[in-house]
Amino acid sequence: MNLHKFRSVILALAAALICFGNISQAVISAQPASGLPPIIDRELFFGDPEISGAQISPDGKFISFMKPFKGTRNIWVKRTEEPFDKAKPITADTQRPIPAYFWSRDGKYILFVQDKAGDENYLVYAVNPADAPASGQEVPAARNLTDLKGVRAEIYAGTSGMKAQMKYADKRRSPVAIIEGGDERAKGSVTIKDLALGSEHAKNIKDREQWSKGADAQVEVLRGDLVATVKQILARARP
Repeated sequence: MNLHKFRSVILALAAALICFGNISQAVISAQPASGLPPIIDRELFFGDPEISGAQISPDGKFISFMKPFKGTRNIWVKRTEEPFDKAKPITADTQRPIPAYFWSRDGKYILFVQDKAGDENYLVYAVNPADAPASGQEVPAARNLTDLKGVRAEIYAGTSGMKAQMKYADKRRSPVAIIEGGDERAKGSVTIKDLALGSEHAKNIKDREQWSKGADAQVEVLRGDLVATVKQILARARP
């Protein structure tokens, strides 16, 4: 290599080192004085996503999802063939985000849970997405299915048998289970199980005769008497 080429290489290396030094200095100066990495905005971790919890209705006619409405997470619905910008809110809670929802099996209703002022006594509501909002309202009216003060309601959304559902209720330490099958629905009634009383009876049951004597832990009542009966059971469980 002749002297001219050697000098050219040296100059190129010197220029590269100077540039690298400037870049390194810029990167170092961008770091906090303490040497810690920059703070990540907590909104990235805890903020509401733009769209979440998407579901298709059982009949395939609607798509539902969670999206902020007036700054709070609510449920939105659109017809399957419509673009997302045509979706409409069907809940409008501006105080507390809706934590969870699902479709009824016939696809007519969306059921969701919500508490009041953060008391965690969740109530179950049903809303028909095909209903039009009443005059002056932004969303269809939702019906409170479990309007009981101081009671936390939950829906078991599963396809397993009654035994598994009762085990789940026991695991959740639920004092009452309400059962409505085809027979009850036809008669306009429901079956109510006092799980606390039934658990006490089970400790002493040794044969069918004793089991029959403990039948007071389960009662069938008309739907109109549901709330009053549940209140009686709860009062008995909480002396």
